[in-house]
Amino acid sequence: MAKGYTLYEIPLFKRGKSNYWVNLQVVSIDDESFRIQTDHEVYAHRILTFQDEDFENTQGPIIIDLKPLDLERYYGETEIPTEFELPREILTERVEDRRLHALAKGSIWIDRSVDPMRYFYLECGRLRIKQGEKEATVDKINIIDGKNAVKVEALELGHPYLELQGPVARAFEDNRKVYQQFCIKLVFRGKSLLNGFDYYELTGKPSKDQWSRVQKYFDDFGTDDKTLNGWLTGNPQVVADTLGIPIEAGL
Repeated sequence: MAKGYTLYEIPLFKRGKSNYWVNLQVVSIDDESFRIQTDHEVYAHRILTFQDEDFENTQGPIIIDLKPLDLERYYGETEIPTEFELPREILTERVEDRRLHALAKGSIWIDRSVDPMRYFYLECGRLRIKQGEKEATVDKINIIDGKNAVKVEALELGHPYLELQGPVARAFEDNRKVYQQFCIKLVFRGKSLLNGFDYYELTGKPSKDQWSRVQKYFDDFGTDDKTLNGWLTGNPQVVADTLGIPIEAGL
């Protein structure tokens, strides 16, 4: 949300017989606050500062007292209002602006062609799509009718798949590759026919410190078996708790 822009002009009085109004400006400080300040250099230090939240839970008109600005000294030649009513819709619009700003923060793409707007986020190798109150999270791209698409039934679009724009698809694929390479988790590999244990492998490459802490829970199955090979653990929960990583359970 822009800073320093005028939210509202408070009409004070007309200059002489002209139609020119002398106004006092209500100016945005940031997303959550605003100020009322005289524009005369002598009285520029006289500022009224407010937080939006001061009024959001109130009922009835928003009446702001102007007397602390001592406007009579500045504009002594005429009668000056001592208070004014701030239209509540100004604060309502700022609430909506803050909501949209929060949604946009961290998003990689915003589809403004739909209503409500659709927001795309990358999270731990997955793509999260939010539209209004609905959202869907997907972990892979499908090719539908020759186009990159993801399954988003939770969005209730009336069709199960959503085509991804090129930049979104590329960013998603790049993020998945990086996540798979560096973000470790335990993935189910298979059940042993000898002892009945479910065995899991670590995805990604653990650091030396991580491996030193969990190596004793792993067995080296070698490379001969097509299903169970390499370093696998039959104690996935212990490893997950030790390293603080997730487990993808077997079917």
